[in-house]
Amino acid sequence: MKKFFLYLIRWQLSSPILAVCLVWMGGWNVVIATIAANLIGGCIFFWVDRWIFGDKKAKATINDDSDEEVIVLPSKKSADLAD
Repeated sequence: MKKFFLYLIRWQLSSPILAVCLVWMGGWNVVIATIAANLIGGCIFFWVDRWIFGDKKAKATINDDSDEEVIVLPSKKSADLAD
């Protein structure tokens, strides 16, 4: 329940930050300004969400054993994927 309330507070903080971005980009095309504001918000709140939901078992890792970039998410059923 604590994570839920932290998430609600984080959600409320995102609105003023996005609003400030949109005011700052007032002369821009509305769609472009909205996309840019959301990208800025995503860069900020990715870290906040990671802090709130930072379970070490759920973190994504990058597998660089090959030339391809593959994101591997650990799961309880990872043995089932090997088949």
